[in-house]
Amino acid sequence: PLLDLLLKVTSLWVVMSASVVHLPKPTITIQPTDLVMWGQDVQITCSITGGEVGGSFIFTKTPGPFTQTVDSSSNSTILHIHQVNFTNEGSYQCQFQRADSSSVFSDYVNLNVTVILPKPSIAMDPAGVVTFGDLIAINCSISTQYLGGSFTLQKTSGSFTKTQQSSTNSSTFRFLEANDNHVGDYRCYYETLVEYKTFTSPLSDNVTVSRHSSLSGTLNDLWPEQNSNAACAMLLKSLISFN
Repeated sequence: PLLDLLLKVTSLWVVMSASVVHLPKPTITIQPTDLVMWGQDVQITCSITGGEVGGSFIFTKTPGPFTQTVDSSSNSTILHIHQVNFTNEGSYQCQFQRADSSSVFSDYVNLNVTVILPKPSIAMDPAGVVTFGDLIAINCSISTQYLGGSFTLQKTSGSFTKTQQSSTNSSTFRFLEANDNHVGDYRCYYETLVEYKTFTSPLSDNVTVSRHSSLSGTLNDLWPEQNSNAACAMLLKSLISFN
């Protein structure tokens, strides 16, 4: 009797094993394949080779919890992620299931989300040489959708740094009366918070504040076709002749 029971169990196991369909390991791909910009759309495709069609594809993410099941009448399906954010980051796998069997999980694909800020533009008014005592305005601007950040103006020599919040894509730094302390090269950068991460742009090019004395400016206005040295010589000659 014991031998008969063992034979029956063995026969049943053979029948059950023969009825199990062994599904191949799925393939998983992601588009875009490189770094994904915050707000972009992403597609994760899971497919299975062979003649198996019709079933359910299960997507999971690490870290989780995330599980999404997509029914399909073909041998592949796509998980659409619209306007990705940082909560979508992680490693994704997929599995194919039918009523009678399940495949092993696929390999991983990684979804990394980032924000890349362009190099800001910088401009100065008046451009180039300034007269001491004048107003200087340095404007920093950036072409980006990530507004609501801050612009920081730096002087390349010394410790001068000034930061201004902005609700737009630009900010203007003003020096009311130019003096010796303002002479030098300036550059700026933009910084903003997207969700819970801070991103910083590259540094802009430099603008230069150069000294322009009020005396030489007056003489050049009097004799626009001659330089300051020639103007001084003419003024001295006139004074000698007058005496």
